[in-house]
Amino acid sequence: MLFHSLFVTFFIEAFEYIIMATTLRDKKNCPVAIASMTLSSKWDLVIIHSLLSHSSRFSELKRKISGSFPGELTASSLTRVLRRLESSGLVVKESVKGSVHPMYGLSQKGKDLQPVLNELYKWGEKHIP
Repeated sequence: MLFHSLFVTFFIEAFEYIIMATTLRDKKNCPVAIASMTLSSKWDLVIIHSLLSHSSRFSELKRKISGSFPGELTASSLTRVLRRLESSGLVVKESVKGSVHPMYGLSQKGKDLQPVLNELYKWGEKHIP
């Protein structure tokens, strides 16, 4: 049953990615719609926000997010989201000399989201009790 669930989740995300990639090629779309499709997972902005201050190892990133965000972020979900963000050019996977554990950081494209996330943070403080 677990395999079936993982397969279905993978298939759905792959299908959504194909739709997104096809839509992104169409230059007539609204930039807000394209951005919302690129950052469509509930974890995308949380992960990017967590990586704004510094690059992190997988376990550190999972611990940081799990401690500050309601809901469970499984290792497989984090892996899937990091791979997608990496393929979108928002996250970079950096090899660390002398370690088998890579670091995850933001590309310049990912860092360019900082002003947006700052404003979203202010909006959340103001409007969400």
